Amino acid sequence: MIITRLTGGLGNQMFQYALGRVLSIKHAVPLGLDTSLLGKKSTFNNDTVREFGLGDFAIQADIVPVAKIPFVYRINNPLFARIYDLTIGRWQSKNGVEKKHGFDPSMLRLGSNVFLSGFWQSYAYFSGPENDYEKYIRADFRLREEVPETIQKIAEAARVKNTLCVHVRRTDYVGTVHDVVAADYYHAALSRIEQELPPGQKIETIYIFSDDIDWCRQHVSFAYDTVYVDQHKDVYDMYIMSQCKHFIIANSTFSWWAAWLAEYPGKIVIAPKYWFAHTKSSDLSTKSSVDIPTDTPTLTPPTWIRI
Repeated sequence: MIITRLTGGLGNQMFQYALGRVLSIKHAVPLGLDTSLLGKKSTFNNDTVREFGLGDFAIQADIVPVAKIPFVYRINNPLFARIYDLTIGRWQSKNGVEKKHGFDPSMLRLGSNVFLSGFWQSYAYFSGPENDYEKYIRADFRLREEVPETIQKIAEAARVKNTLCVHVRRTDYVGTVHDVVAADYYHAALSRIEQELPPGQKIETIYIFSDDIDWCRQHVSFAYDTVYVDQHKDVYDMYIMSQCKHFIIANSTFSWWAAWLAEYPGKIVIAPKYWFAHTKSSDLSTKSSVDIPTDTPTLTPPTWIRI
C-alpha cells in the first residue's frame, strides 16, 4: 500500500495526492491518505490550520486509520513530524521522505509499500514523456458533483470570453518563506501576456481571485474590464479559475493547479521566477524539513513562462 501524508492547503494536498496516486497505479496497490496532521496548529512555524480538502474531487484513495501509519509518524504533532523529517527521516529514502524541493526521479522508483512525507511540487511526477499519468490526475481532480448554479454562471462567463485569471495570495504569505509577489510582477506579466497572444487576439476581461479580495479592490487594477471574484469554497474558486483562458499565477500551489487543470489548448501561463522569498532563504530554511531553494526549475511545465 502507498500512504501519502497530507499537509498544507488544497494545492499542497493535490501535489501530495498526485505522487501517491502515480505510485499506486504503477504498482497496482491501494492509495491511503494520512490526514493526521490536518486540523492542527503547529507552533513551529505559525502554520495556518488546514482541513482535508480533497473530498470534493473524484479521488481514488481512502483515509487510513492511525494503525496503518508508520509508528514514528503516529504522534500527531506537526513539530515532532518536522523535526523527524529534518533529522532521521531525510536520510531514509526508503521511507519516501522528501530531501529537497523539486523533482526527484528516485521517488518514482520506490516500491509498493511506502510512506510519503513531503510536498512533491513538480509537474514531472505525473506528466512527462516517460511518466505520463496526466490523464489519471486530471480525472481524479474533477468534481464529484455538479457545482451550484451561482458558481456555474461565473464559470460560464469566464469560459466564453478571452479571459485572464490573476491570482493574488496574501493573508498567510505576508512575512513568510513565500512572501507576497510584488505588484511589478503582475504588470510585467500582463505585458508579457499581451506580447504572447496570437495576432488579432486581446484580453477581454480579467478575473481577479484572492484570499484578500477587499485588499485587491483597493490596490490591484488594470486597464481592462475587471471582475473581482468574491471567495467561495476553495474547490469552487479553483474550478472557476480553471475556466479562464490565460493565467498570471501567484507563488501559490492553489493557482498552479487552477492553471494546470485549465483545458484551453492555447493557454498562456505566467508564473513567478522565484517561488520563495529567496533573499531570506538563509534565515528561513531551518524552519522547514525541506531546504528552501533559490530556484525551482522543475516546478512548472516547460511551456509556462517564468518572470
